[in-house]
Amino acid sequence: MDAGNHLKKYLTRSYLEQLRNIAIAAAGFSAGLLIFLAQTDGNPPYSDTALWSAIFALLVSLYGWQYVLPFILFGEKTFEKFNIYVVALIQMSTVLALLISISAILSHVSVCASTFLVFLGAALATLVIHHNWKIISFSHEKDA
Repeated sequence: MDAGNHLKKYLTRSYLEQLRNIAIAAAGFSAGLLIFLAQTDGNPPYSDTALWSAIFALLVSLYGWQYVLPFILFGEKTFEKFNIYVVALIQMSTVLALLISISAILSHVSVCASTFLVFLGAALATLVIHHNWKIISFSHEKDA
């Protein structure tokens, strides 16, 4: 059984509601960045990179919200159509776009701090992926 089908076994309405709330929160954060950038009137810390990354994060997170919503509304009978890979792509894309946007804004304040944010973010993402693989492997061993 692949990881996606394995994870679907544990899909619940509560989990989907959490995904929806995360997507809405990310959209709100992205909108906040856009408002901040709009108020800078093109002066530092304004950045085209930050602007386009925040727009991308806003739209992808709103898509994520709308992707999950029908599964919440129509319940367990629809869960077999849930694509965990689409959700993972949405989440990773949103987080990466927000990281780029914040790093671009932060680079106007301190290039060193912006670089630190990017490298620490990459290191933590690596740890999270490694941790998830270990848990998936452990879960497969217990199911066998």
